[in-house]
Amino acid sequence: MSTRRKHPSGNPGREPDDSTALVFTSGVNERGAPFIHVSWGGQRGQVTVAEARQIGHQALEAAEAAEHDAIVVAWLRDKMDLTLHQAAAALGDLRAYRQDTTTSTWGKTETGTGGPST
Repeated sequence: MSTRRKHPSGNPGREPDDSTALVFTSGVNERGAPFIHVSWGGQRGQVTVAEARQIGHQALEAAEAAEHDAIVVAWLRDKMDLTLHQAAAALGDLRAYRQDTTTSTWGKTETGTGGPST
């Protein structure tokens, strides 16, 4: 048996009948350990508090990246006069470059160029 605590307002920002809402609800199991109940689109499950924090962190990172990507695409289209397709391709290249470039290798590519030197 679990005890669930609803959002203080009774509604965490979505209508209760909205089956497309991603809903997190706190709970405590029979041993007194905390958990998070997750429901979305008729699917239900549980995650640990640590997993819920990781999910939240990943969501914030994705939101920040999406805003950054939108700015880059707008800049490429407005200032570099690229089409949406060209800007999206350039963004993909930028993502690949960013993933391949780490703090320890920043500025050092196989050819010795590609970024600011330290």
